[in-house]
Amino acid sequence: MIVVIDGPSGSGKTTIGKHIAEKFNLRFISAGDIFRTMADESGYDSNEPKQFQRWHKLTEADLSFDERLDGRMAAEAKKGNCITQGRISAFFVDNYDIAFFIKVDSRIAASRVGGRDKQQFKEALRTNKERDESNKKRYKKLYGIDYLEDMRPYNFIIDTSYLTIKQECELVERIVKYWTENKKDR
Repeated sequence: MIVVIDGPSGSGKTTIGKHIAEKFNLRFISAGDIFRTMADESGYDSNEPKQFQRWHKLTEADLSFDERLDGRMAAEAKKGNCITQGRISAFFVDNYDIAFFIKVDSRIAASRVGGRDKQQFKEALRTNKERDESNKKRYKKLYGIDYLEDMRPYNFIIDTSYLTIKQECELVERIVKYWTENKKDR
């Protein structure tokens, strides 16, 4: 089984993905983890904020980094029995069984990210907005995808703005369970 979970920062996609991976005994493949590994392989310490920020700026200017990351993710997904978690993985992961796009209100996302990354709310709101704008431009140029708008590959679009993390995980778990139990009917 291959499950795709995509969405913007602060939507809950990583927490949901890890929960589903554990519940269904699937490998967890994170675009963020691959990105950090690529930084480390390139001589940037992904655990050192200033170095990682420089790495991030470098990758925004060179679309080949996105292509390499997405290629690694697709290659891992081909091995099967996994969750892929990223921003747009449903567009390039082949033969997935079910794909979710996790939405969230920008202010709630900023609150979540700020708490996670120990940022002030306004800083997290600004950072998320800049990241989304950068992603929109890169994905449009590289793949012709309207990030945060084009939902064609997704079976389910879930807004987690007013759900607790427990509710988010339980909802996606129920859908995946139902989907797998009734797969033969599709």
